[in-house]
Amino acid sequence: MKTVVITGANRGIGLGFLNYYLSNGWQVIALSRSAIDQSTLNRNIDECFHNLTVNLLDESSINNTAKSINNLCNGIDLLINNAGVAEHEVFGEWSQAALTTNFQVNSVAPALLTQALSPQLNQHSKVIQLSSGLASIKNNLSPLEGFDSYCMSKAAVNILSRRLAFKLADKKIIVNAISPGWVKTDMGGPEAPATITEAVNTLTQTIEMLSMENSGKFLDENGKKIDW
Repeated sequence: MKTVVITGANRGIGLGFLNYYLSNGWQVIALSRSAIDQSTLNRNIDECFHNLTVNLLDESSINNTAKSINNLCNGIDLLINNAGVAEHEVFGEWSQAALTTNFQVNSVAPALLTQALSPQLNQHSKVIQLSSGLASIKNNLSPLEGFDSYCMSKAAVNILSRRLAFKLADKKIIVNAISPGWVKTDMGGPEAPATITEAVNTLTQTIEMLSMENSGKFLDENGKKIDW
C-alpha cells in the first residue's frame, strides 16, 4: 500500500486530494490545523486514514509531526505540500504581519516539513509543492492587484522545489512546483472555471506521469512547463 502525506487536508484542494487517494487505496496521512470533519470523507475511515493536527507556523510542531508520521508508516511515496494562505494587501498598505504570514505558511513550512520528512521518503517518491501561476516572474500576472506577498511567497516555493530536486536526486525523488490553475475554492472564488473534483482529477494524472526528467520544473495542472 502506498502512502501519501497531504498538508492543508481539511478543505479545498487538500480535501479533494485526501478523498481521491483514499478512494484509490492509498494510506493517507492528512495534516491540518484542526481535526477533519469525518462527514467530508467519501468513504468509511479505516486503518488507511490518519489525521494529525499541526501548526505550520511552529517549527517544533512540524518536527513532532514528522516523528509521529514515522510511527504510522514504513515510508512515504508522495508528499503534497498543499497548505497555503493568501493575505492580500495593496501597495501602500503592505504590512510586516501579512508578508511574514504568507512566507511562513507558503514557503518556510514546506521547506521545514520536507526536510523533516526527507529520511522517510522512499526511493522514487514524489514531493509536490502547490504553487501558483502568479509566482511566474516572467509572466508577472496581475501586477496592480493585491497579490504581491502571495506571489513572492509562491516564487520562493518555486526556488525551494528547484533546489530540493537536486538535493534529493540521489534517492531518485521527483520534486515539482505545480500550479493547480484557477479553482473554485475559498481562495479561488466562485468565478473560477474548475471545480475541486475536476482540478484534483487533472492534478493527480499529472503527478502520476511525472518522471526524473520533469524533476525541478515549474508546471501547470496539465504538466506543461511554466516560465519561472
